[in-house]
Amino acid sequence: MRKVRDNFKFDLIVGATLVGKYGIPYLPASYEVPQEVIPFDKALQEPNKSNKFVHFYISDFQFERIWNKPKKYLKVLKQFAGVIAPDFSMFLNAPNAHNIFAHYKKQALAYFYASNGIKVVPSFGTSGAASYEWCFDGLPTHSVIAVCTVGVEKNVFIDSMK
Repeated sequence: MRKVRDNFKFDLIVGATLVGKYGIPYLPASYEVPQEVIPFDKALQEPNKSNKFVHFYISDFQFERIWNKPKKYLKVLKQFAGVIAPDFSMFLNAPNAHNIFAHYKKQALAYFYASNGIKVVPSFGTSGAASYEWCFDGLPTHSVIAVCTVGVEKNVFIDSMK
């Protein structure tokens, strides 16, 4: 019998409120302001986990494994003070479908972590004006939200913040 893979990880969003045109998982508001952060690629070897938040503002290949095997890393991430929602790359010149899926993956994993008792700081990302229709979907209002500006054109960032 062939093993069936759930490439879309629908089990991550069981119980989630899905919002917007594309059914993006909604995250609860967060009031956590991380005092110390550590990138995921360094987190697995970190001895002092309890006071740090894990961030994913690194190259996607360094953390794509959390999408491929989300339950495997749940136990490790629970040892930290929390996580900043994974930041899968979106690009101005990429097809909209790629960018929407990157946003969905971020929100699905963040919802999964939150529903498993991990403190999650939502993270905002954009791929310019073409993404404004959906890039805010699933993000809470009146919440701390993390934003990464690495690789984002200044004008795109300023416009999205408006």
